[in-house]
Amino acid sequence: MSWCGSLVLAIAPLLHTLAVGLLAGGLLVHGGVSYFLVAALPHGAVELPAILLSNTFFLRLGLRWAFQKNATERKRAFVTDFQNSLRIGLLCALLFLVAAAIEAFATSKIVAGYQKEHFAGIGVEFAIQEHQVTLAHVFPGGPGSKAGLTSGFLVQKIDGTETTGKDAEQCSDMTHGRVGTKVRLEVVDTARSKTNTVELVRELKP
Repeated sequence: MSWCGSLVLAIAPLLHTLAVGLLAGGLLVHGGVSYFLVAALPHGAVELPAILLSNTFFLRLGLRWAFQKNATERKRAFVTDFQNSLRIGLLCALLFLVAAAIEAFATSKIVAGYQKEHFAGIGVEFAIQEHQVTLAHVFPGGPGSKAGLTSGFLVQKIDGTETTGKDAEQCSDMTHGRVGTKVRLEVVDTARSKTNTVELVRELKP
């Protein structure tokens, strides 16, 4: 892809490198540095160098071919670089195959284990209404639904910690953890003016 793109559009390898950077940034946003390392490092240790090597070489190839003064020099530069580009392409293809095997057989298992430790939750979404934390949504079949929680409940405490002053994302983070561990919520059923403390067991989303 980078090889062909370098001939059609000389800066295509540069654009591909930027796209890879954006994808890596998405991993960081989704789960932070630790998730990035778990999800990208095992196969990325092979794949990222291959991407940088191929894109750097093919960017040079495309620019050299595009900016020659005349057709004769352009043809000479292309023929000179063609054999080298094939060798680089074959090397990078081999590296990509190795990276794909690592991603398929190792990374997926590592990520699954990480998610069980850090991404399990209680099946609810939080919102802030009038400076109070409420349950915006309770997912059917999740721990919250099984415990009888419904949207609209006020959430006063999570594991004994007051929710006052916290935003919805902070409250969500407080409920995430290892599969099978417990979370205690102190909730207020505003319709009945009743306060209850419920204990939920963290699960991964189906």
